[in-house]
Amino acid sequence: MLELGNEKIVVEVGLGKEEKCQVKMTMERVGAERGIVVGRKYEIGDRIAFYPWQLFVSAL
Repeated sequence: MLELGNEKIVVEVGLGKEEKCQVKMTMERVGAERGIVVGRKYEIGDRIAFYPWQLFVSAL
């Protein structure tokens, strides 16, 4: 989980993570407004963003 000021952002990492259910449960449990899933696809939603893992590896 990241904390930016007063905002909490849940970060989930895993190649098998294609669904929102796990990150949504974690967001509810910790009181986060937003979530980021690093996996295989790219999709931006209102509260949850999916980013492909290659995006993060290429920055290394």
